[in-house]
Amino acid sequence: MLSSACAHGLIESAAFYHQTHRWFTRLFLIMPDHVHAFLAFPSDEGMQKVLSDWKRYTARTLKLERQRDFFDHRLRSEEKESLVPNYIRENPV
Repeated sequence: MLSSACAHGLIESAAFYHQTHRWFTRLFLIMPDHVHAFLAFPSDEGMQKVLSDWKRYTARTLKLERQRDFFDHRLRSEEKESLVPNYIRENPV
């Protein structure tokens, strides 16, 4: 179970990555044991590197157990662009 201090740290780190243009946050949802995010990445930096950097930082600073990989859905159509955020919003339900 994630503490409120860890959840706050995750939100702050996600906001920092957004503000520094490492990624562009569309939706960020914290669940008790994982995170869902709808993100866009700048073309000059790869998704794998940005997410690995973020996961390493949050594991070290927030003392979180880091999951080795992540599961991504690359959006290739406008239809999916609305389906994925809806899925994320409905996930807690």
